Amino acid sequence: VSLENRSAIVKYNASSVTPESLRKAIEAVSPGQYRVSIASEVESTSNSPSSSSLQKTHLNVVSQPLTQETVINIDGMTCNSCVQSIEGVISKKPGVKSIRVSLANSNGTVEYDPLLTSPETLRGAIEDMGFDATLSDTNEPLVVIAQPSSEMPLLTSTNEFYTKGMTPVQDKEEAKTSSKCYVQVTGMTCASCVANIERNLRREEGIYSILVALMAGKAEVRYNPTVIQPPMIAEFIRELGFGATVIENADEGDGVLELVVRGMTCASCVHKIESSLTNHRGILYCSVALATNKAHIKYDPEIIGP
Repeated sequence: VSLENRSAIVKYNASSVTPESLRKAIEAVSPGQYRVSIASEVESTSNSPSSSSLQKTHLNVVSQPLTQETVINIDGMTCNSCVQSIEGVISKKPGVKSIRVSLANSNGTVEYDPLLTSPETLRGAIEDMGFDATLSDTNEPLVVIAQPSSEMPLLTSTNEFYTKGMTPVQDKEEAKTSSKCYVQVTGMTCASCVANIERNLRREEGIYSILVALMAGKAEVRYNPTVIQPPMIAEFIRELGFGATVIENADEGDGVLELVVRGMTCASCVHKIESSLTNHRGILYCSVALATNKAHIKYDPEIIGP
């Protein structure tokens, strides 16, 4: 067999096999991968009595690249930029021939060469981008039942507030010694950015928990100061492609926020905003000024977040 010439020369007993059966045998080695054609010349080899019935034929062997398709379920996509990001990164992976990501169906269909990549490799590549990805198998559906534990508390009224604009990460088992720092984060555009930062930092040793606020562009991190320090935490975030700066002398007490509110027309608008906000757990004080279109809010960062 010559790899360079993509051909094979076979000596065979013409009374037992035929060139056609040899062709089929080679193609059967890896169905769909090889395409074999028979060269026109068939030589007789009768140099010795024992080889009087032997013949020689040339077979041209062409490797046929395989194409398989897999469907990957993708959670965490929020906009078309997520779709374009996944398609752009995965399409450059070795063995990937095409990828179509559907935001509406929360999945991606990938055509690939199984000799160069695998569904699990593609799934892992999507997860590395900050999304939750699972393989979809119509024959054997993947069913994962998550058991409630101390590390994965059920959603209750005390943490439902986090679902708007920020995603909490459950605490690891905290040691007795823990500190908290705040990091200003720039470059985040959607919830997948938040998930990417939280997913990667919670894997780092010494980090107990992290809560990233997309709108505020800020991350609250609880950590073990004997293992890791704030500058190193900020560096981890920068390695993910975001801007990160440790907020020095961050106020450990109540948080203060001033918002510009558009669209208010009368005192009833003011009352509606104030009453709605003060009913939220963690809001300590709210004052809305109709004349200046501003709202002054005090809140507990331990409950509301950064």
